[in-house]
Amino acid sequence: MNPTHLRLAVLALGTLALAAPALAEGIDIRDHGAIVGGNKDCHAAFVAAAKAAGQQKTHVLVPRGTYRVSRDFRAEVPVRFEGVLRLDRGVRFQLRSEAQPPKISDYLKIHCEGSHDWRLDPPAQPARHTRALQAAIDDLLATKRARLDLEGRTLTLSGSVTFGANWAVERFVTDGTLRAAPGWRGSALIRIFDGGKRVRGLHFVNLALECERRAAGVWMADYLDIRLRSCAINRPKGYGIWTQAKQGGGLHVLGCKLVSDLGQGAVGIDLGHNSDDKVIGNRIVNFDVALRGRGSNHLIQGNHLWSSPATPGIGAERMQLGIDLDGCSNAVIVGNYIDGYMVRFVRQAGERSALGCASLIGNRFLVQGCSADAPVIRLENWGHDQDAELRDLIVRGNQFTADKVSRAAGGPFEPGARVARPFQAGPRIKKHEARNVVVADNAFRRQILPQVSDPELRIELRGRTRIALDLSAQLPFDLHVRGARAPGILARGNPGSCWVEKTGPRQVVLHLGNAVEGRATLSVLGSARALD
Repeated sequence: MNPTHLRLAVLALGTLALAAPALAEGIDIRDHGAIVGGNKDCHAAFVAAAKAAGQQKTHVLVPRGTYRVSRDFRAEVPVRFEGVLRLDRGVRFQLRSEAQPPKISDYLKIHCEGSHDWRLDPPAQPARHTRALQAAIDDLLATKRARLDLEGRTLTLSGSVTFGANWAVERFVTDGTLRAAPGWRGSALIRIFDGGKRVRGLHFVNLALECERRAAGVWMADYLDIRLRSCAINRPKGYGIWTQAKQGGGLHVLGCKLVSDLGQGAVGIDLGHNSDDKVIGNRIVNFDVALRGRGSNHLIQGNHLWSSPATPGIGAERMQLGIDLDGCSNAVIVGNYIDGYMVRFVRQAGERSALGCASLIGNRFLVQGCSADAPVIRLENWGHDQDAELRDLIVRGNQFTADKVSRAAGGPFEPGARVARPFQAGPRIKKHEARNVVVADNAFRRQILPQVSDPELRIELRGRTRIALDLSAQLPFDLHVRGARAPGILARGNPGSCWVEKTGPRQVVLHLGNAVEGRATLSVLGSARALD
């Protein structure tokens, strides 16, 4: 090769090698008039640098140092922060480039007002943290970007941050801690609300909400398809998650941990008047009400609800409310571990819905810290206008284990005390017309007596021709006897004609034609099997 040509080729390669890093470094705002120090207004420099970056399809570089901005600025190109900004009061600096994945560190550098150390989080400045996070949320929802990464940081907030309506794509907020600061002003750390519009498609993943008994956790109004996954909500004030929606559904709470202190009146998860919500694989600890459900078609599966005894060594009148279904219909409660909590079904005044309308299948109940009269599952009608119907309630395949039981409320625990009526119903309920109520195939262990909707009795005849039976202890929810199958009798001799007479709501008499020795088996029906 000609030596002259070789020298030209080497010079060309060197020029490309020098140009490539310059392009990769982006457009430096100092090249367009920005002055470091935080005193001179750099708004014009940002405008010029952003225009140049758009033409060269690169990013704007904010080098180390503090730069003042006195007017609103919207960046439609990516901005890389090595330094920080000092914004005049009320000024907004928006990152709206679709090509820039938002990180909370960028917004802290925008809103920290000139921190002396750009490498670290600014000192715990709750108002500034709140402004930075709200700005990041607003930019996330205004673009098609899918994720806001909190980068494992702890943000101390002075007030709530709000997620508004979003119809473009599903959005993810991940990996960080939000803490309520002393002097907190607001309701919940996270509010999902947009003036009556339905908010949809938000995912909160691996977030910790440290409420410090100052703030609630998450509050949402009208929504669709909101998910919390692998989140923690600690010591909330009032509630951990509360949905107050007139139209909404599709809330998924998956693999989260909610922890409170008993006696604070806190509710773990309140599903509101929604439909199709799913609460799966969570651990809910020491709430006065672990989970409250209204609406319809909720799935409550694989959760661990745990409550410590209210007073150690003393039996309470009843356990805390683990699952409180208030006018809820078609709920499926399956595979949960319910430890020290009870389940309650309520119909409010003025409602026309029936009590029941739920399936409890394959759950494990640990009944403890209560008296022998305490319920495990209870039905209550709070309406005084009419009696409530009882129907479509399936309690099947569950395990009930009781220990730490007292004979009376306020008494000490005794090994001989037993929970006598685990399934109870209050007044003004049509127990005599119960339809499709099935309590069967459950296991009862230790200090708890079994109840079943269709009890099968084994009776020693002992030469009697009239045997009176009271089934109040065997029938759940104070069901009335609806019928009886013909008794099976194994006796020495001919018992003659046999029949069963109903003498009270839960009382029957077995009649035999002849006095014989032997045994009889009697199957009693406590509920109609199907709807009329």
